[in-house]
Formats: sequence, structure tokens, C-alpha cells
Amino acid sequence: MRPPMKRGLMTLVLLVAAPILMHCLSGNTCLRVQAWSETDVPVHLQTIGGYYGDDYLHIGIRGIYADNEDNLFVMGNSIILKLNSSGSTVMSFGGYGTGDGQFSSPQSMTKDSAGNLYVADTYNHRIQKFNSNGVFQMKFGSTGSGDGQFNLPFGIAIDSNGDIYVSEYGNHRVQKFDSAGNFLLKFGGSGAGDGKFNQAYDLEVDTAGNVFVADKNNNRVQKFNSSGEFLLKFGGMGSGDGQIYQIYSLDLDDEGNVFVADQMNSRIQKFSSEGIFISKFGTVGKGVGQMQYPTGIDIDSAGNAYVYDGRLQKFDSGGNYLSLISTNTAQEGNFRYPYKVAVDSSGNMFVADYYNHRIQKFNTSGVFQIVIGSKGSGDGQFMYPVGVAVDNTGNLYVTDMSNKRIQKFDNNGVFQMKFGSSGSGNGQFNAPYGIAVDSTGNIYVSESLNHRVQVFDSNGVFLRKFGSNGSGDGQFNAAIGITLDGDGNIYVADNGNSRIQKFSNDGTFLLKFGSYGSGDDQLKNPTDVSVDSAENIYVTNQGDHRVQVFNNDGTFKYKFGISGTGNGQFNFPSGIKVDSMNKIYVVDRANNRVQIFQQDRTAPTGSVSVNAGSEFTSTAIVTLNTTATDTLSSVAGMMLSEDPAFIGASWETYSATKAFTLSSGDGEKTVYVKYRDAFETESSAYSDTITLDTTGPIGAISINGGALLANSKNTVLTISATDTLSPVTQMMLSESATFDSASWEAYATSKAFTLSSSNGTKTVYAKYKDAAGNESEKYSATITLDTVKPAIKITDIGLIDNVPDKTPLYYYFTSQTPHIKGTTEANSTVHFTYEGTDTTVTAGADGKYEIDIPELPRQYVELEYYAVDPASNQGSTRLLKLMIGVENFPAELLPQEEATETPSGEVSPTPTTNGEPPTETIKVFGIQVADQDGTILAETAVYIDGQKYITDKNGKIYIEKKPTEEMTVEVEVNGKRIKGSVMGEKIVAEASIQAITKGGTITWFKVLLWVLVLGGAGYGAVKVARSIGKN
Repeated sequence: MRPPMKRGLMTLVLLVAAPILMHCLSGNTCLRVQAWSETDVPVHLQTIGGYYGDDYLHIGIRGIYADNEDNLFVMGNSIILKLNSSGSTVMSFGGYGTGDGQFSSPQSMTKDSAGNLYVADTYNHRIQKFNSNGVFQMKFGSTGSGDGQFNLPFGIAIDSNGDIYVSEYGNHRVQKFDSAGNFLLKFGGSGAGDGKFNQAYDLEVDTAGNVFVADKNNNRVQKFNSSGEFLLKFGGMGSGDGQIYQIYSLDLDDEGNVFVADQMNSRIQKFSSEGIFISKFGTVGKGVGQMQYPTGIDIDSAGNAYVYDGRLQKFDSGGNYLSLISTNTAQEGNFRYPYKVAVDSSGNMFVADYYNHRIQKFNTSGVFQIVIGSKGSGDGQFMYPVGVAVDNTGNLYVTDMSNKRIQKFDNNGVFQMKFGSSGSGNGQFNAPYGIAVDSTGNIYVSESLNHRVQVFDSNGVFLRKFGSNGSGDGQFNAAIGITLDGDGNIYVADNGNSRIQKFSNDGTFLLKFGSYGSGDDQLKNPTDVSVDSAENIYVTNQGDHRVQVFNNDGTFKYKFGISGTGNGQFNFPSGIKVDSMNKIYVVDRANNRVQIFQQDRTAPTGSVSVNAGSEFTSTAIVTLNTTATDTLSSVAGMMLSEDPAFIGASWETYSATKAFTLSSGDGEKTVYVKYRDAFETESSAYSDTITLDTTGPIGAISINGGALLANSKNTVLTISATDTLSPVTQMMLSESATFDSASWEAYATSKAFTLSSSNGTKTVYAKYKDAAGNESEKYSATITLDTVKPAIKITDIGLIDNVPDKTPLYYYFTSQTPHIKGTTEANSTVHFTYEGTDTTVTAGADGKYEIDIPELPRQYVELEYYAVDPASNQGSTRLLKLMIGVENFPAELLPQEEATETPSGEVSPTPTTNGEPPTETIKVFGIQVADQDGTILAETAVYIDGQKYITDKNGKIYIEKKPTEEMTVEVEVNGKRIKGSVMGEKIVAEASIQAITKGGTITWFKVLLWVLVLGGAGYGAVKVARSIGKN
């Protein structure tokens, strides 16, 4: 019975670099530009070819796996192809790398019951899981020898429970995991005893859960149960039936039979599940059904066997040959062991495709152009072409090694001529390898087996020869590579003697260098040689898988390349050519590709900025941001200086940032930098300038234009600051001398600033910062905040002249120019205003003031008065109401020195509802005076109890007492006093004006009385000056 799950097989063929590392153009031309990790070597530019030339073998097969749906999976160096039963590719996945879904030489794979694929990613030391469409799902494992770690996992299989078994040839063991990748158990270990392994390569699990392991170097198969307990072994070193000589791969059919790829015996053996030999098939050879060191086997659901030995052949269950799945049809742009390369003046490349018996031409971009030749002996056909060369007109010359001749073609591959035949005579060849053409068209051919160099003219006519078999100067042991320098000197790769020899154009020995070994100046079987325009000598050294470069005297210069399949790595390099653009073409023979490199002769380009482009710095230690790139190689060094000639400066390792100390002394500083790449090509100088400023700004500050007082906490600061080198950019303001909680802000010459709330002396501090970051010292300004409105009092109003007596009435009648005394806040300005006329005086330091009011009209007047303190706070406006009199006031009466502010009598404060101070109410009686006819007597003298009053234009007088009938009243008309009487609300003269004028009867005046209310101003009671006289 066929096991329920299958896994893949492997091969040790190491032919192809991982294609995922390259970007592939049309055909199979792949490009990649990268900086090679060794900074002293040419840069890898491009890879051409990279394929073996077979249908499926082009991926560099590592293993095969046939699932139970008759699909065939082919594992390459970094990619997996899925082929259907017809052999068509239906899916591919993977790619070179260490990322999820990428591979490094996957060796085997298997499939679970759900169709998920599990791959042993051998050189990444892990297992990866994919769904049936090749989409990454998960991974497990890492490098090491611990549980769950791997050292070169090789085989993989899944049992009916979904558990996963992995064999490791590096750790000589098998590990078991659950379907999630969790470690379950392990068995094995290094050794030759039962249950031990000497490289556990492949494994398989049968339907009963038994595990079969290919124990490679112990030349046997071991069987274990699912717990890892040893059950049996079979095989053993030998070539007899049932014996094995190195087993790489095994598989089971549906009946549990074990098929073993017996590698060194070049056969497949079939055993029962108990290890009993059943049959074998295959014989040694490359023919149909023959095998040559098979490394992979897998069985499909029909019992057919797929065997890989460099070819992929299919056999039935009885071992009968069925078909060749992969053919050896060469594909355009692919190689099969290419040997040498030539480049024409246009940059077209010609490659000798050795085993495909052809020459391939590529353009300057590496894109395939044409195939020249085919296998055979006719004109234009080849048998193992090796060497190629191009003359000045683009004609192509090929060493047709097995046909022992030279063929010439035009640049488009059209056959032109041939010369040479088999032998050792002049013009005859035995294994012609290398070929070169000089500027005159002469042709130089190196022969491997005749150990010599022959020279022909452009028509193939023999001219001369030099060299013979041996190790002396001018002798050769397999002369297989040849080139010319610009002077016509000849260089020969003396393969068997592991050296390079140099000759003049006539064949005179000049020098030699190299000896067998792995040292820098030693060679191991050099295969080719080329010389660049600077006379540097390039040698492909196949024994050490590297290229070595020497000066024109043979002194070692540098090397690049190691064994491998990656970019810049080689596997038996066999040809080299340096073109006029210093591109280096290396034929990487066993990797089936040509790699192109370039020496970097172009200087880096770059820039520099000091402190990220800042204009100023406050410290001499700055940071340089150095940016440099190189087209081909890496930027290796830089030189820094303030001297444009870099005197005293030295090269240092390139760094993107660098601390640099400027020279002492403030002022403008320029820093220069130049760069050097890995080939010591120097750039021009780049520079940046910065100003060193280590001195802080100087400045000043004032508040409200230098005012001493402020009546609002909202002030305006006037700011000034200067700096000798860099502009002032920031300022910090605070009422704290230590600038607590303050922060830097943009510098401005004027700034609104809010003082703290409490009244008193306020100090504002300022400091400044320039563009270089230097801070100034601290500056300050002081102002007194006073927000209290000044109160004002009237303490005295001077008496009018000739006042005969003074009685304590509610307010005083005064002269037309009252003299007023009072108190307010010290140094405040006192204002008295009447009908728009403002009279002012400044109070003294004791707060007292005296003021003379300009002439007032002879009538009742109201004056507004208030005070403004030095901080411009204005107190509340108050009213002073005066009755202005003019007659019969005794001059000898002195003014009262001080009056109380609160009047006696009926004065009483009236509360207000708006928060203002209360007002005083004083009753004033206005009386209208008329004659007995009711005629109003305007500007008429009226005497009440001897006190004279003058009526106003409306015929009214104003008195402080309510008139009564007991009062003596007289009205003066036309100089005559006529008796009047108080009659209710009026004073009435006892005659009419007409009568008086005519001398008629006197009529009493009627008196009208009403009350005026005087409004007080300011806090507290109104001070009213009081004085009245009697006639």
C-alpha cells in the first residue's frame, strides 16, 4: 500500500546560482546591481545565464517529490516548480533568501492530508509550511543542536497522525514534531551502531508509522517505530545485491516496499519493508535507462519511479525505462559549461557555450541576441568551442577545440573562414584553447596539449610560434589562456605550472609570476588572463574559485570571489575579459553563467552640512552630516579640514555623521570635505559654512515706555537687544528673577505683558538668546502698580466778601470765584468742571489742595469734581452745588478754616443700588416772585428778613428755609422797595408793575415752593460749605 503522504528527494548538484537574487529580463538574462561586501574589490553589476540549459534542470535541481495526485515537484537552488502529469509547469514558488517563503537549497518536501506542503529548507536550517498554492503559512526551527533546532535538515515525512519527522545530516539524528511544529522527541546520534547515524540523509514513514532512514555514510537503511525505537537495518557496504554504496535517497511504494538510490553503484534497489532484497534496475552510463550516480528517487501513485542523476528519467514499477522528463535542449541565453568570453568595441558580448556547442551573443545590456553554430564538424559548427576573440572590425574568432581548428565569423555570426587541422606541426592544433587578436589583425592561439603559442596573420597564415612542454621560462604545461596588452605584449595562463608568463610580441620571454598555492600571490591552475588599460593583470584561478589582480610587474594587488553560487562567488571560473570601460567579465563555468563586474574609476559625489545646515553655532564642537554616494563601489574614506588645500588633514573611515572641532575665535568658519571610494578614487572638495558665535546678546527692557506707575496690570514692554555676530532670535520674560516656569519665545521689540495682580512695586526680568544659542545676562525694569481710585474731599469753601454774619445752613453762598480747599491722594490732580471748563490743581505730598474756581455766574450752579492720581486712576465724579451771590457781604468776615463734610440739619445719605457711594439730600426752596397781576419779576432784588436775593431770568430765588408769613418780605422795583407777602407758594408784591410804574396800588406776590435734590459724588457724605448773611 502506498503511504498517505510523500516527501521529496535531493541531489548534490551545485550548478546554479540562486536565480531569485537576480532581476530577469527577456529570455534568461538576469541583472542585479549591488555593492559587493568586500569593499576592496570590483562591484558586481550583472549576471547573464545562470541556467544549465535543460527544461527543468535550469533551476539547479536539489530534490524531487511526486505527490499522490501524480504532480511532480522539482526543488531547485532557491525555487520549487510544480509539474502536472504532462510535464508542464503549473506553479512555482520561493526564491533565494532567508525571508518567509524564501529558500536556500531546499532538499526535500512532503504533503499533508489537507494538501499543505512542508519543505526542508536545508541551508536556512528550518522547515517551512505552504498551502497548496505555494503561499507561506508558517515556519519552525533555527540553527543549532538543541531540541527543535536543526543542522542541515534533509529529509521530511508526515505520518497518518499529521506528525512531522525531520532527518538532519549535520546533527546525525531524526526529530519528531506535531503538526504545529512543536518538538515531540528525537532519536539517533553520531555513530555506526544500531540506531546511530553517519549523516542521516533521507527518510520516509509507512502507513504503520514506521520510519525508514537513509544512513548515508554507514551505507544502510535503518527502520524505527514511531517512538524512535530501533527495529532493524539492511544494506551494508558493497556492490552485491542488497548491498549499498552511499545512499542519498529512498522512497516507499503503496505496498510498503523500499526503493533505494544506490548512488555510487549507479542503480536503484528495491527491498521489502523487512529489508529483504527484491530487485534492482539501472546500469552505469549516460544512455537511455542508464544512471550515473543517482541522488534522487520518488515513487508516484502508480508505482512509477522518478530517478534523478543529472537527468530526470521515469521508470515503471518493474524498473523498465519509460521516458526522459527533462531534455537537454539548449535554451537561448542559457549555458552549459561556458568557457571563455570576448567583448567587441560596441560592448556586445560573445560566450563560448562549451557543452551546447555554440557561441551566444548578448548586447550591452546583457540581452540575448543570436546563437552562432551548432554541434558538428561542418563550417560554422563546433565540437566543444572554448576560446573567443574579436578584432577591431568586429569579426569573431573561435577555437573549435575538438575539431582542432580556428573559425572566423562576422559580427552577425556569418561564417567567414577556418584554418588549422589536427597535429603538432606549424598551423596544426592539439586542444586549442585561448585566442587573441592584435591591432593589426594577427591571431594568437594557445594550445593546451601542444604546450605552445602560434601566431597567424588575419588570413590564418602561420607566422611564428614559441613555447614547448616544460616548466622553464618560456615553457608551458597546458597553455590555455592568452591575451595582449596595449603594447602588443603577450600574457599566457600556464595552467599546469600555475603561473602567468609575459612575452614580447615576438615571443621573447619577459617575466613570470605565480606558483602553486592559495596565497595572495599564488595560483592554482589559472585558466585565463586579461589586461586592462592601466596594465593591471586579471587572472581566473579555478583551483581557488577566485579572480586575482596583479600590477604589470606581477605584484599582487587584490582578489575577489570565493567558492559558491551567490553573486560575486565562483565555481571553477574559466574565462575573463576586461573591456575598454573597465568592466570585468568572468565566465563562471560550473555555475553556468557570466558575471560582470566593474572597477570603480568614478569619484564619489557628496555634500556636507555643519549642524544640519545651521548658520550659527555657540560652540566650537559641531556635527558634520556627510553624505556621499558612489556609482559602483562603496564610499570608503573622507578627509576633513578648514583648509581648502587640506594641509595637515588625513584620510579617515567614512561616516555619515562626524564630530568636528572648529578653530578658535568667533567668526565665519568653512569646513571642507572630500571623499574616497573603495578604489581610492577621490572626489572634489565640498564645503559648508557656519558662524561661530560664543558671546551672548546685550539688551535692555522698559515698562510702559519707562513710566514709574501703572494703573493696570496689562502693560507693554519695550525691548531691545543686539548681538555682534548673529541675530537675536529669542527672549524670556518673567517677574521671577530665576525665570521660574518661563519659556523662550520669539524675540520682539514690543510685547504685551500682564503683571501679577497685587498692587505694589513690580519688576520684570528679561534675557535674550541669539541664533547661535548664546544667552544674555539678566535685564530688568521696575514699575509700581496702583489700581486704587483716589478719593477727594472738600474741607472748606472760602466766604464771599462783606458777609455780615454766618449761620449754619446747608451750604454756602459764595463769591463768583470760590476758593476751595480739600484733601485727596498725594500728588493727585484735582479737577473742578463747570459747563466744559476744567480747572485743575495738583495736591501736595500731604494730599492737601487749594483751588480758585474761575468766575461763575450769579446763580445756582453745579460743579463736577474728581481727582486723578499719579498712576492715572480717576476717582469718582462728585457734584458741588453752590448759590452764587454778589451783594451786601461784609469784607471783614474771614473764611471758615475747616468745615465738616457731613452737614447738619436735614442732610441724609441716600443709598444707591448700583454700588456707587450714597448721595446727600439737601432741601432748597425755589420761590417764584410776581406782581399782583401775575407778572414774573426777573432779575429783581428780593429781601427776606433783610437778606437780599436776586431773582433769575425765570423770576425765581433759591433759599434754604421754607418761607413763612412771619418773614419780612420786600421787593425792589424801580428803586423802590414794595412790601410783599408770602402767600402759599409765591411771594407777591402788593402792586402791579404797571401800577408801580404809574404810582398805583401795591399787590402782594404769591410764593411757589418746591424741593431740589442735590446728588452727592464720591464715597461718604458730601461736604457742603455753608454761609448766609442777613440784611
